[in-house]
Amino acid sequence: MEDELLGTLTLDKEMSFITGTCQWMGKEVHISLDVDMEKKASWTRVRNVMKKLIEDQQIWDKSLRDFAAQKLTSLANDWLADNNQTDRNPEKDPITEDEFGKRLILTEFAVSPGGRFTAWYEDDDMFWGHVVIVEATLKKGPISADIQG
Repeated sequence: MEDELLGTLTLDKEMSFITGTCQWMGKEVHISLDVDMEKKASWTRVRNVMKKLIEDQQIWDKSLRDFAAQKLTSLANDWLADNNQTDRNPEKDPITEDEFGKRLILTEFAVSPGGRFTAWYEDDDMFWGHVVIVEATLKKGPISADIQG
């Protein structure tokens, strides 16, 4: 299906997902929209959430990165202290919240039928190749940030 803002979207009937790519802060990212195959309204709901994110992407990009940095920078410095493969001293040259946020590389958005969404980021090896996820809603903003993988 074609969407004016989201571009070409593909429905995976077996997995109940609509997938595609979109432009985010000048880069292409994957989108995965979880739908209820029996309820077409869920298709519209997840597309509308993703459209709102894209329309306000500068605000959302900053909000999601700042939240992840606030929640995870201390943990990143703990990992840095355990890394014997680097010359960087976490006590003299710790990762700052500003640096943390800038190092995250957004790769995907996943939106659920209820409107909750997850931003998936590559960690730039701050967590040795794990991913950073930030969960949020349009109304509440960011809710949680964690590492996975």
